[in-house]
Amino acid sequence: MLLVGNAPCSWGTIEHQDQSKAIPYSQMLDELVEMGHTGTELGDWGYMPTDPLRLSEELARRNNIVMLGAYFTGRGPCCSGRLWAGFAG
Repeated sequence: MLLVGNAPCSWGTIEHQDQSKAIPYSQMLDELVEMGHTGTELGDWGYMPTDPLRLSEELARRNNIVMLGAYFTGRGPCCSGRLWAGFAG
């Protein structure tokens, strides 16, 4: 079986300087599932929920979409451990 993922930028989420015109993450995730994708990246910081519990719930609501790999620079709130501590097994 081939599992295919995608990323928010495919929905033009980084194209708008005015984020009020960007596609909401909930619409992006719903369309991702409708297209048969099983994974996504988080997109730019703050596009998807940054609270681990809320993010987990949003992904689980859509049949446990898997968050794909990410690149960390070692800077910013995502690297402090606050975000990823909620995903530790």
